[in-house]
Amino acid sequence: MVHTPLPFPVSCDQNVRPETGWEARQEGQVPDPGRGRCDAGWESDALKDKAERLSLIGNMLVEATLQLVPEEYAKNWKGDTVVDATVTAAYAKRGAPHGKTHGSIDPSAGWYLRNREHKTVDATSKQIKKAIYGWDLTFVNQTNHDPSELACHPLLIAGLGITVPATNLIATATNIYKDIVRRGHPVGRLTGDRGYMPSAKAEDFQIPLSALGYDLRTDYEYPQLGRNGKGGGYAGAIQVEGNWYCPSMPENLIDATIQLRDKIIDHKTWRLRIAERRHYMLRPKEKPDKNGSVAMMCPARGPGSTAICPLAAGCGSTAKKPATSTAKDRDDNPDDAKVTIYNPPEHPDSICTNKTSVNFPATAGAKFAQTVQYGSQKWASEYKHDRNTIEGLNGFAKDESKEGLGTPGKRRLRGIAAQFLLISFIAVAANLRKIQAFRDEQLSSDSDEERAEKRKQKQAVRQRRKHRNDRVAPWGDFRSSDPPPDPDVSDPA
Repeated sequence: MVHTPLPFPVSCDQNVRPETGWEARQEGQVPDPGRGRCDAGWESDALKDKAERLSLIGNMLVEATLQLVPEEYAKNWKGDTVVDATVTAAYAKRGAPHGKTHGSIDPSAGWYLRNREHKTVDATSKQIKKAIYGWDLTFVNQTNHDPSELACHPLLIAGLGITVPATNLIATATNIYKDIVRRGHPVGRLTGDRGYMPSAKAEDFQIPLSALGYDLRTDYEYPQLGRNGKGGGYAGAIQVEGNWYCPSMPENLIDATIQLRDKIIDHKTWRLRIAERRHYMLRPKEKPDKNGSVAMMCPARGPGSTAICPLAAGCGSTAKKPATSTAKDRDDNPDDAKVTIYNPPEHPDSICTNKTSVNFPATAGAKFAQTVQYGSQKWASEYKHDRNTIEGLNGFAKDESKEGLGTPGKRRLRGIAAQFLLISFIAVAANLRKIQAFRDEQLSSDSDEERAEKRKQKQAVRQRRKHRNDRVAPWGDFRSSDPPPDPDVSDPA
């Protein structure tokens, strides 16, 4: 059984000791509201066992819905997933986050506190913009392998977990993925937002999930842009936004994303610089071994070299790119010409001196690492598609006319165990509704040609949304594309 961390503080409001009860209040010694010291029956080890069983039951319920998908459609899922957490409020009365004399009658929940920038703050902060008393729900949802195509299987919830807000979020997600693998499902792409991979400790999230075979995708906070890590890289290579590059890569390419967010360069210039980065990018010589280590090659060495460097003179291949390259290949590699490196390191390390490759262990740069080049067309399409998938799930399950996940009045029970069981049933209902919608579409009276035409129309709509220029916040540019109206011009109406 996968070890599950305690999803809530080791405390309860039952069988509290006398000094934390009414007598203490009479003497003016006001305890933390709703948090009493527990009897021997509520010790940490007992709670761990109960949390494991609770998680197991909830995910077994979800697994039952995955088994309902016919094999001819289930096999289309390649193991690609996206993970995210969403807050859901408790039904119990909750008091205030900064209160000292009153607390909730459901102490298993906690406060979800955010400021205007959606950053976590504590209860003493004067910048609280959003305060919800409840739980963080972690969902792992299936996603489509190729974002350019419509899914050939229903995109279902594959796993879930529950925690007190800002507590054990990373461990919960890790355990969900371990349980998905334990259930025998395939392993593929894993997408998470900035709250997961860049923020987590590598040994808690990135390394164990990479060891399971997951291919990570993520985005970065502003301080994490440019060069990653304080040690200067590994074996002489530098890590820039999750990928390994030649140490001679120009600074304007290293700082491209920083300059984009600082509005020094526009989005088009940024995309061109990301494409130019590819000439300096290290290439894997082979697949990772059983320990996650991978042999990496200097960009100026071996077949398919993308650079010319005096330290690797004569090592590159002069073979031309195959004439059968696709449009997608040309998009990610717009310039096949090799870049010339004029400023090699004065004291080169092994990535520059080894004539074949250098072994990079799984721990090297693991906190920020991802295999697909950050900012490339492939990364952008996959990350955006996966994030849209999980946000769509949140809206789907929180529909008050259906499952109503975000409606606490539909979950009028106290305690994290009761709440998680109810939420698991909600996840089951959401999956069943998705399966039914997918089934109805497949069993419609339309001919194969008509269904193909409908899929083509859906793809056309998706492409128009992606490329239209009148969006208020197009991807990568959060400024309005339209100038503000002239206040001197009166409304003709």
